[in-house]
Amino acid sequence: MSPRLTFSTAALAALLSLACDSREPVDILLPAAPADLDPHRGSSVAAYEVASHFYEPLVALDRRMRPGPALAVSWHNPDALTWVFRLRRKVRFHDGGEFSAADVIWSFERLLADPALDARVHLAGVSDVSAPSPDEVVLRTAWPMPLLASRLHFVLIARRGAAPADLRRRPNGTGPFVARAPWTPDAPLPVERHAAYWGERPALRAATLHFSVPPAKIAADLPGGRFALLRSGAPEVAAAARATGRFAEVGNANIFLRHIGFGFGPPDHPLRDRRVREAIDLALDRAAVAAAVSPTAEPAGQLVPAAILGHDPERGVPRPDRARARALLAEAGHGGGLDLVLHRPNGYSRAAAAVSAQLAEVGIRVRVEPLPSPEFFARLRRGELRFWLVATGATTGDALELLEAAFHSRDAELGLGLENHGRFQDPDLDRAIEAARTLFESQARGEAVRPLLARVLDARAWIPLYHDDSRTLVDRGFRYQPRADDYFRATDLEPAG
Repeated sequence: MSPRLTFSTAALAALLSLACDSREPVDILLPAAPADLDPHRGSSVAAYEVASHFYEPLVALDRRMRPGPALAVSWHNPDALTWVFRLRRKVRFHDGGEFSAADVIWSFERLLADPALDARVHLAGVSDVSAPSPDEVVLRTAWPMPLLASRLHFVLIARRGAAPADLRRRPNGTGPFVARAPWTPDAPLPVERHAAYWGERPALRAATLHFSVPPAKIAADLPGGRFALLRSGAPEVAAAARATGRFAEVGNANIFLRHIGFGFGPPDHPLRDRRVREAIDLALDRAAVAAAVSPTAEPAGQLVPAAILGHDPERGVPRPDRARARALLAEAGHGGGLDLVLHRPNGYSRAAAAVSAQLAEVGIRVRVEPLPSPEFFARLRRGELRFWLVATGATTGDALELLEAAFHSRDAELGLGLENHGRFQDPDLDRAIEAARTLFESQARGEAVRPLLARVLDARAWIPLYHDDSRTLVDRGFRYQPRADDYFRATDLEPAG
């Protein structure tokens, strides 16, 4: 073959990268602003989405939520309580400093020492961190933690010795984008490509992230071609985008399950009776609830969607059986009906109304009581609610996370049941969850947790309702590939040409 027609893989990749390169800055709208840019301070979606443009973890979840190398190139477990991470070499921070184990130790110790840093929750169970060499970090845990690598996806590594004021306004990470200037909260945030980035170069040369812009202002800006991507639930924004003809809607069935939960506190409460919970389950037409919420919502018949390890592809969405529901209520001593209060946080009004109307058909009279989200979640954590509607997801991509947190009896010493807000208890399930957390091989763990999820469903500890489909408006001149966890990355946006 002639040398003129021979290209190396690297050369071809470089040519393709140049062909897809975005030479002009683009504008991107995100629905909420972080309080600041400190990669450890906040745990909200907004905080993590923005910080992860500048900072990286040791282990990253890919678009399908599978853990893979980031600042660590490999890891192994010499025993069930030890994790050894081999670090990536020749990685540079935005200020030109070289990344090493000292930055990992500093970031981890900062989190472990300060309870005010929200990201500290992802290191719960880590008892010791050390660096035998500049390119190796060793973590010790207080109990077996097979999901630790996935949890580290949310632990972003900052430059050692960074001042708190700089962390809040001047990000200095190893990530694919650099902030072009110190950031003022609620102002737009201009970013540009990190020229010395170790990984695949983003297609976007520069972008400006906009937060919490009034919908009327966005709609007015759209005809001028200002935005390349918009994540907004405002109907007027969607209508204005459609009117321009420039935007396509990209759907993404996210991992968060909208479900009904139960409190198992007072022994005399009717919801302690499994027959009552089963009657509620059988009264509900999930397809109708999903349709009442959104044309893109999907009814759910289990606790995790297909993207999550532990999903059962053989389990379908149950059909309502209202005759059986009425019989169960009568058997439980509620033949004349039952009065319940359903709490919900901000949002969920359509779903709550649909649930209330359907339960009325079997004699369960529901009064929906909305609460401001901070009050709702505070009361939920205190175990004060008995019947509620909310959303929860396994953000590590593994259903064991959900079982450990929400369905094991509370045991702070083992780090289990910390989100078991209903105080659900099943000693046999507890033992099975504890056995599953000793399985570090993902296939074996998936096989182990699948019947445990079925056991929770059979107990009607939760009743799954639906998964909503998030919608992103994307200029037709660009391609956007959303992630299963629905976190936004500017690296996932590229010119269509």
